[in-house]
Amino acid sequence: MPVAWVAFLFGAVLVYSAWKDQNVLDTLLGRGGHIEGGSPGDIPDLQHGQPGTPSLSDTPTPVLASGGKAATLVSLGHIAESYGLRVSECDAPGAPKSWGPVHKVHAAGSMHYMHRAFDTSGSESQMHAYCQFIHQHYKATLTQLIHNPGFAVYHGHDVGPAVYAAVWAGHRNHVHVGV
Repeated sequence: MPVAWVAFLFGAVLVYSAWKDQNVLDTLLGRGGHIEGGSPGDIPDLQHGQPGTPSLSDTPTPVLASGGKAATLVSLGHIAESYGLRVSECDAPGAPKSWGPVHKVHAAGSMHYMHRAFDTSGSESQMHAYCQFIHQHYKATLTQLIHNPGFAVYHGHDVGPAVYAAVWAGHRNHVHVGV
């Protein structure tokens, strides 16, 4: 009978972890999986794209929050803000309310509607620097990275713009990030 209880409790932890979108270790240790409200202080202020600032190689790589895709997305959004970019079209769990709402303007089946994407915008130099940084450090964690010109990632792999042909032209003025 004790083995059955252990199996039952472990199953309950797995279900609870999935429901809270966090990893099992965080659940067992009683740690929250999300950055509640997401504080910009959780990610270093990188100030990229401005004269006299560090290059990519001089900049420490922020650690993504543990706890699943929503926490990863929120962390990537805070990194975007550190580049001076505006984050929008995101209602992922743990995302600041100022990032939402998600409007019904995206392609059918968009990751925005699954609470797993955001758009970010600013100057071309800021967007390009942000894309370079997350491409260099977090490409493997990305399901989608779309910015025209230059960045087309699908499930952690560079794929080229043809994969996103239907939406490529619409991504010159913003970056789409999906996890």
